[in-house]
Amino acid sequence: MNVYHRKLYALVRSLETIKWLGTDVSYIYKGLSCLAPHLEELQTWWEDGNIGTSISSSSDRINLNSTAQPGEMDNIVVRHPISGQEQTITVSAFNTQIDISKIAAESDEKIVFWWFWRYFPEQLAHLDAENALLIPTHRILPDYPLHSYQSTVSALTGAIFPDGEESNSSKEAPYLLLFTFSPVQEFIKSSRKFLDFWAGSFLLHYFSALVCFEAAKLYGPDAVITPSLWNQEIIDAFLIQEYPQIRDILKNSQQPNNDPTTRFDHDPQSQSLSTAGFPNVITVLVPNQKSATELGNKLDNLLKSRWLSMSQKVRTCIKNQVINLLDGENQIAEIWQQISEEFPNLEADDLRKQLRQFHQQGCWEWNKLWDAQIENTWETYFVAVPFGHPEKPLEIDTTNLDENQRQEWITLQNQIARPIIDLPSQAELNAYNKLNVGSLWGSLQARLGNTIQAIKNTRAWQIPVAPGERSTLSGLYPDFSQVRKNACISQI
Repeated sequence: MNVYHRKLYALVRSLETIKWLGTDVSYIYKGLSCLAPHLEELQTWWEDGNIGTSISSSSDRINLNSTAQPGEMDNIVVRHPISGQEQTITVSAFNTQIDISKIAAESDEKIVFWWFWRYFPEQLAHLDAENALLIPTHRILPDYPLHSYQSTVSALTGAIFPDGEESNSSKEAPYLLLFTFSPVQEFIKSSRKFLDFWAGSFLLHYFSALVCFEAAKLYGPDAVITPSLWNQEIIDAFLIQEYPQIRDILKNSQQPNNDPTTRFDHDPQSQSLSTAGFPNVITVLVPNQKSATELGNKLDNLLKSRWLSMSQKVRTCIKNQVINLLDGENQIAEIWQQISEEFPNLEADDLRKQLRQFHQQGCWEWNKLWDAQIENTWETYFVAVPFGHPEKPLEIDTTNLDENQRQEWITLQNQIARPIIDLPSQAELNAYNKLNVGSLWGSLQARLGNTIQAIKNTRAWQIPVAPGERSTLSGLYPDFSQVRKNACISQI
């Protein structure tokens, strides 16, 4: 049994921990072939206590008990997390058993987990299109969607039990990794045309999605905390490319049009794959410090190697097109005619000579300059903090602890998270006898942001090699005068 067996089991069975929902999904995890050999072991592990559910329940909120009776599905009030706008819904998606026949026989637990993480909410939406995706985890604070709760539980399960054992055998704390790359504004602000602006934005979007999917392949899509990868078209395209079996399942299911690449190719109105939107900052939950370091280095190498590969293809394309365009004196004369109309003061003989040289493979002197600029385009940064104090458990029961022991645990956790207010609050201390690190999510995210900014502010930056006069602070060239423009054109 490996970590994906546990993640899949936790993703599905976490629904049963929502008491007000009162649903039984045993027919799902008992009906999956990939879980069948391990069901007894998984059930024992789950019933012994999976702290992933309690940590997920207390993330960024006071963990209040719901006053609703199990099975009360009518007149549920939900609120928008930003505006607070109220809406009343009725839950009916669980009144009918969900059809898992298309995925039940799949033996690869990783593929099954990806399918459930991505398409299980849509299966619910098929049964209740209006309300299924609005089902809250909690009735008192109804701003936390059901799928987000499930995803957080499975992500914590993968981080706490990375080796598939019943406990973290290495006794290492999970870590939150923040990875980012730059430049962003400088990369797109020099665009001369709207197409250039779109291309720059899309490249940033593509590279961010690329590193997100790489992290998802290693630790699961649920482990990428921000941005959310669920229902992102470019991630769906990567997913189907990585696991073609899922494409076949979709063709024979209730979501035949959920293949984003096919939809993009055949639907003129589909623009989702060409729309940029991914941020250049991602946060991933990983099992330990070593995993955080290895993942940060891996994402750095992936970004730079993919950029290098793309740039080599672009350079080859430019050279081939120019060489083909200048194939013959008639073509050179035609190009010269177009240039002379724009720049009548240029020397014809010199320019013709330069054009003839461009037709030869060995006369492209900008190869080294191109390489120097490409190799110095991206700067990557990553930082990680432990998800709770490494030497303390993620959850404690204060019933059998004295005040000093309880305060020691709280103090050490706050040393890691550095919250701006005391956590847990006095009201929580009075109300609960179990405390966990779930209430520190927001503070840990804030510390990651502050730490990565401190690293950027103290980085050692070297100006890339390139000819010409420019600022030693910013690396920017001065504005060209018309004289220098003409001089540069003649040199080209």
